[in-house]
Amino acid sequence: MFNRKRPRKQQEEVNAGSMADIAFLLLIFFLVATTITNEKGLSMKLPPDPENQTKAPANERNVFNVKINSKNSLLVEGEVRSEIGNLQSEIERFIMNNGEDPNSSVSPAKAIVSLKTNRGTDYKMFIEILDERTLAIPDRPGNNRLDTLSNIVSNPSVALLFIVPGFDDTMRINGQASITKDPAVLERMRVQDRLPKVAIIVKIETVFIHCAKAFRRSKLWDPAQHQDRGDLPSLIKIVMDQTAAPVVDEKTQRDMDEGLEEAYRTTMY
Repeated sequence: MFNRKRPRKQQEEVNAGSMADIAFLLLIFFLVATTITNEKGLSMKLPPDPENQTKAPANERNVFNVKINSKNSLLVEGEVRSEIGNLQSEIERFIMNNGEDPNSSVSPAKAIVSLKTNRGTDYKMFIEILDERTLAIPDRPGNNRLDTLSNIVSNPSVALLFIVPGFDDTMRINGQASITKDPAVLERMRVQDRLPKVAIIVKIETVFIHCAKAFRRSKLWDPAQHQDRGDLPSLIKIVMDQTAAPVVDEKTQRDMDEGLEEAYRTTMY
C-alpha cells in the first residue's frame, strides 16, 4: 500500500492592502461628513493709543458741556450748579433747538452732550451694587437715632423707592436687609477719604418699575409749582412750636437757623 501524504491546509491570509484602502475611505467619509468646531474669540478693534488719537472737530455751538470735579461739584456750561432738577429739560431744549437759539445746537443730528468727570469724581454717595441681586447702602452721618437700623434688626423686610430728580419714572426694590461692618464692603463706599460706620445690605427679591402718572399729576419737578420756602417756618421753628421748647426772640431764632445751615455745609459730604 502506498502512503498518501495529506495535503497541507493552506493558511488564511489577510490582504493588508485592501484594509488600508477601507481605512482610507472611512477617513475621507468622516472628514467630509463631520463638522469640526472651530472656537473663535471676539473680533474687537482696540482704540488707538491716547497720543495717537485725533480729536474730532465739533462746532462749539453744538456742544453742551457738563463737568463734575473731584469734590462732586457740578459745572454746567461754565456755571456752578447745586441742583440738577432742570438739567434734563435744559439738555432737551439744547438738542431740539433746530437753530432757533444762536447759543444752542444747530440740529438734533449735530448736538453733542459732553460729560467730563475728574479722576476723583464719586458715584458711590448713595448706593453700591455688590452683585446682580445684592446692593449696599452706606450709613452716612445723620442724627444718630438709628431708627432705620433698629427697624431692620426687628424686621428685615424692606422696600426701597429710587427717585431721580427730573425723572417721573421710579423704581421700587423689595428685599431682605441686614447690617454689616465688613471693612471690604465699607471700603468700596469711601467718599472723600471718609468711610461709613456701617452699611445696609439688601438681598433683592422683586423689582418694579412704576409709571410716571403720580409724578405727572403732582408736577413735582415743575418749578412753577414749588412752594416758596420763605412762606413757611424753618425746621427749627416747627420743632420748637410742636415741643415744649422755650419761646425765643427773632434774633435767637435766626441764629439757630443759620447754625443749622452751617452744620449742613460743614458736615455733609
